[in-house]
Amino acid sequence: MQARYRRRLIALLDHTADYGPPRNVEKFKKVEGTEGLFEFKSFQDRIPAFYDGNERDGRGRLIMTHGFRKKGDRMPPAELKRAEQLRSRFYSAKGGAE
Repeated sequence: MQARYRRRLIALLDHTADYGPPRNVEKFKKVEGTEGLFEFKSFQDRIPAFYDGNERDGRGRLIMTHGFRKKGDRMPPAELKRAEQLRSRFYSAKGGAE
């Protein structure tokens, strides 16, 4: 990853740590057709995420699954499947339901 793209992605995550996810759908949005998956977007870099607890109320944690680079508007099916599998593994390890 080029240094400038890395800096922009780190700035997005720093903002999220300080203020919560951005309200700008160009930077953070729900993934269409999923149950509770979101994605951080910084140019072609993507990080799928989900809330562990209540969404956007300050009590739930935002769990990021993995990162990848993509082109186009939709999340590739393989990356979507990986994010869903990692979410399931998280809840299995936690010992609770989704």
